[in-house]
Amino acid sequence: DDVKFLISRCLKNDKCGGASDRLQDMPYNIMLANRTNRVLLVRWEKPAMLEKFLVPPAYHGIDWTVPDDMNEMLNRDGDWNLRGKETNEKLKIVSVIRRDSAAPIFRKYENEEVGHKM
Repeated sequence: DDVKFLISRCLKNDKCGGASDRLQDMPYNIMLANRTNRVLLVRWEKPAMLEKFLVPPAYHGIDWTVPDDMNEMLNRDGDWNLRGKETNEKLKIVSVIRRDSAAPIFRKYENEEVGHKM
C-alpha cells in the first residue's frame, strides 16, 4: 500500500472554527494533497458529522470520507500526525486543522504556479 492520505479534520476536541473557516482551507488542502501525492479525506465531527449534510456518492464519484477502520485506528493510536508534517513522505497519514494563513499561501500558489486566480 503506497497510498498516502491528508485528512482535513475537525474532531470533537479540535479548535477549528465554523464551516466557512474550514471551507476556506479546502482549495489549499486540495493543492497540498496534490503536491504531496496524497489522497484528501475529510473528517468533521462537530457540530455534527459532515456526512449528515454533505452526502458522499453511493456509487459513482469520489468518497472523501475517512473509512471507519482508519478512523478507529487513528483514534486508538491517538496519532493523527497533525500540522507541519504534511510533506513528510515517511508518514502514511497526516492531518490538518483550519489554518489562519492558508489564504495567502494559496494566493501565492495561484499567482506563481497557475498564473491566474482560480
